Amino acid sequence: MVVVKYKKINEGMFFSHLNMLRLWNKLIAISNVEVKYSEGFNKTRRLFFSSPTRVGVESSCEYIVIDTEERAKEVKGKLENNLPKWLEIEKVFSVDGKFNVASMNKGAEYSVKFDEYKSSKPKIKEFFESKEIVIPVILHGEQKFIDVKERIVSYSCGDESLKIIAGVGDKSVRIDELVKKLLEFLNKSHNDYEIMKEKLFGLDEDGKLVDMDKIAEKMQKDD
Repeated sequence: MVVVKYKKINEGMFFSHLNMLRLWNKLIAISNVEVKYSEGFNKTRRLFFSSPTRVGVESSCEYIVIDTEERAKEVKGKLENNLPKWLEIEKVFSVDGKFNVASMNKGAEYSVKFDEYKSSKPKIKEFFESKEIVIPVILHGEQKFIDVKERIVSYSCGDESLKIIAGVGDKSVRIDELVKKLLEFLNKSHNDYEIMKEKLFGLDEDGKLVDMDKIAEKMQKDD
């Protein structure tokens, strides 16, 4: 298995998860990367992706796992000739066994920027320490309101940006809706923000969040 970690930035943030699945299938096909196929009637390339990133959110921690016998260096060389300008490969490496990012992923870290962020820090603290944080979500075509307070693992106000670590999967937070709620609390425009998904987390043996890159390092092999 070969793991590709990549950035999806600039106009890439407007590509949905389904768009990315289709794009990677095309990239791999035109790059002539030899990939194993699933068994059964509808044979598909054995490609495994990290959890979806919200449309409108940039990301520097996207992963695709390719079931191939080719070496990581060969795969990287083939792909780099065909990448769109908004997709940048961070690293490519081989792993022993199946590196199922989506199932291992239990949290994500986001960096949030907006105008007058520094002067807003006291109010940001007030927002996150409120008893509940209710955001709108669309479920089965209906708008509902969910308290995501317990789904936010932590937040911190850095020098240049707000850092938020939140759950994923069934404990996920619609990060764009959360940021809009924050901006509403701060009396700022809903359109005035930038979000970058910077890290993915799995769990260590003690059930604590650990950077997905560290998990990958333990599974990495030389080739």
